[in-house]
Amino acid sequence: MNKTNSKEIRYHFGLLALFFCLTPWASWGTNALDSQPFPLLFSMAYILIFGRCMIVSRAYMSVAFMSVTFLCVTAAQMNASAYQLVRASVNYITIPVVLIFYYDFAKRYSIPVVFIRRINYLWIAVGVLESYSPDFTSWASALRTTPERGVTSLAPEPTFFAVYLIFSSWLILISENYKPTRNSHFLIITNIFCIVVLAKSSMGIMFLIPFGLAWYSGRYGFSYNILPFALGVVLIGLTAHSQLELISQLFDGTRVGTIAGNLDQASINAIILSDASINVRLEHVVVPIQALVENSFLPHGFSGYEAASIPIINSYNGFWYSPGGDNIMSWTGSFLFEMGFLGVFYIAYLGYSCWNGRINRLVELLMLLVLLITAIPLAFSLVPLVLATLRMKGFKSHRRADSLPLTTIKRR
Repeated sequence: MNKTNSKEIRYHFGLLALFFCLTPWASWGTNALDSQPFPLLFSMAYILIFGRCMIVSRAYMSVAFMSVTFLCVTAAQMNASAYQLVRASVNYITIPVVLIFYYDFAKRYSIPVVFIRRINYLWIAVGVLESYSPDFTSWASALRTTPERGVTSLAPEPTFFAVYLIFSSWLILISENYKPTRNSHFLIITNIFCIVVLAKSSMGIMFLIPFGLAWYSGRYGFSYNILPFALGVVLIGLTAHSQLELISQLFDGTRVGTIAGNLDQASINAIILSDASINVRLEHVVVPIQALVENSFLPHGFSGYEAASIPIINSYNGFWYSPGGDNIMSWTGSFLFEMGFLGVFYIAYLGYSCWNGRINRLVELLMLLVLLITAIPLAFSLVPLVLATLRMKGFKSHRRADSLPLTTIKRR
C-alpha cells in the first residue's frame, strides 16, 4: 500500500470515528442502550491502527494516565458489580480516548467544520421527519419520551437533542474562532430555532444562557463589553416574564407551555415541584455535591449512589421526586460523587489543559462547567471534542510536524 492510499484510509477512517462521536446516542438498531460504545470503539481503533505515527498532546496523555489510575484506585476501594465496573470504565475511558483521537485527526487534517455541519443537518432532518412520523427514529436510538414532548431526533429524549444542538453549535464556533462563516451562522441560528420549536426542551432553552455568554465572551472578550450582553439577557428575561401567558398559549400542550403557565402563577419552587424532569435533573446536581461534602470529599465508588442519596433525598421532606437509583444524571456530579477529591482534581486539570491565561477563556470554561453539571452523561463524546478544540484554538501555533511517534510526546 503506497503512502497516498494510507493517508486516504486514515482520513476516511477518522471521519467514520468522528461520525460516531457526533451521534453518541444512536444505536442504529443494534441495541437498546442510551449511551453507545461506538465513539469509544472507533476512536480506540483509530489510535491502535495509526498509533505509531500520531500527533500527541502531553496533557492528554496525562489525562489518559489519570483516567486509568483514578478508575483503578476507586474500583479497588469499593465493592462494585462487574456491570458497574464495565459501565464506569467505558464512561471514564471515553474521555481521554476521544481527546487523543480528535487532537491527532484535527491537527493532521484541520478541523472538519463542513463535515460537522453536515452531521448537524442530519440531526435536524431526522428531527423534522420525526415531527411528522413520531415512530420514525425508533430504529436509530432507544426512545425515552412521551407524545406531548418535543422530538428526539437521534437522541433518546428531547433534552438530549437540545444538548447535542448546543454542543454542536459551540464546537463550530470554537473551530472558527467565534467568527462563524455565513453557512455556520445560519446553522447555529437554525439550531437555536430547533431547540425551541422541535425539541421544545425547557432545559435546552435554559442552556442557551451559558451558551450565549460563552459565545459573547469568546467573540468579544470579557471586559466592559460584557455589559451589553448582560443587559440583553435581562431585557429578554423581563420580556419573556411579561409574556408568560402568551408563551403558554403558543406552546399549549407541551412541557414548555406548562412550565410557562405555572411560572406565571407560582414560585420557582412550585415549578420545580410541578415538573418531574426539572426536579430530577436538579436533584442530580444537588445530591452528588451534598454527598461529596458530607463524605469529606472521599470517593463513594461506582455502586454507592443509591445508598448515599436516599438519606439526603429524604431530608428534603418530599421535595425531590426520584427515590434514588444507581445512575447519576450529571457529568460533573458523576466525577464528584464517584471519585471524590480525585474527580475534583481531574476536572480542574481538564480545564487547565484548555486555559490560555485569558479571562475570556476562563468564562468559556466556567460556562462549560455550568452545562456539564446538568444532565449530560459521562460518555457524551462531544464534550472531549469541545475540550480538544478549545486546546487547539487557545494557544499560539507551534511548528507542525507531519507525523510524531506516539512515544515522543510534546506539549501542543
